[in-house]
Amino acid sequence: MAEAPKKKRRGRPPAREAAGADPNVTLIKKYGNRRLYDTSRSKYVTLDDLVEIVARGEEMKVVDAQTGEDLTKRVMTQIILHEEEQKRLNLLPLSFLKKLIQYRDESLREFFQKYMSLSLDMFMKAQKDVSGFDPSQAMSGFFPWMKPQSSPEAAELEELRRKLADLEKKIKKP
Repeated sequence: MAEAPKKKRRGRPPAREAAGADPNVTLIKKYGNRRLYDTSRSKYVTLDDLVEIVARGEEMKVVDAQTGEDLTKRVMTQIILHEEEQKRLNLLPLSFLKKLIQYRDESLREFFQKYMSLSLDMFMKAQKDVSGFDPSQAMSGFFPWMKPQSSPEAAELEELRRKLADLEKKIKKP
């Protein structure tokens, strides 16, 4: 008598952590059907749940369930777009997005990352000085590039100014 084929298991996936995974990082697995599974809480989650996880200051890593590829940055970007749509924010103005697409070389990308980080650091410091509230605490988890850093050194600021001048020259070339 032939043995009946085993049925595929349905329901939630097992809450197995990756070997050597950091226990302080919430591991989220993303499945092909776009579902997100929180391995530490053993339940499926939504983008809104991820916003809450990050808002609480928890470190989070999102990986493809099949390949193990790190999807954290992609999902964070998706969360920002989701929040912008849900709350009708204008966090990423159209003109900024167009310029980001038009000027795709590595030096510009590096400049934007540093410029945005430094600008937001300065904004958060000013907010803290004025109101006593430290927005970096609330926002650093939501926007990874906003993690508070030590005050920018003059050399780094000068390097950004130089890169900005180089980019302006490139843009002005016919």
